[in-house]
Amino acid sequence: MSNQVTVCKEMTFDCAHMLSGHNALCKNLHGHTYKVQVSVTGYKLDKGSSQDMIIDFKDLKLAMQNIKDNFDHATIFSSVGFRNSTEDELLELVSRNEMRYYVMPRRTTAEDMATLFQGMLWQNIVATNLTELHVRVYETPTSYAEA
Repeated sequence: MSNQVTVCKEMTFDCAHMLSGHNALCKNLHGHTYKVQVSVTGYKLDKGSSQDMIIDFKDLKLAMQNIKDNFDHATIFSSVGFRNSTEDELLELVSRNEMRYYVMPRRTTAEDMATLFQGMLWQNIVATNLTELHVRVYETPTSYAEA
């Protein structure tokens, strides 16, 4: 029997995006209320104020805050090479008007968001006892991507 434990924390945020080059309705500018579930697996700490925990939920929430700070009520854009001229024009307009935006490393898909968030969280969590970190990004209540 393993003495590893998994804990999970959720958050939501709202943002807008479009999928340049997509053949369906998502090529249009639209928004979602995203739900992000983060689960971390690791060994319980054997000393300190967080003894018998793998991570304090407060610390997990703080690590997740960077995602919310960048994405909540922002328009997200694909990176150069993945966006079309319409998305370029929208990015220029949003930037010029000092509105919130975030440029993704690739596309604005739930799959790419899950991968990005996983990397961001590994950088923001200071814990050596964790062995796994999974991120689930719900684009709708019934559709998610996981990394």
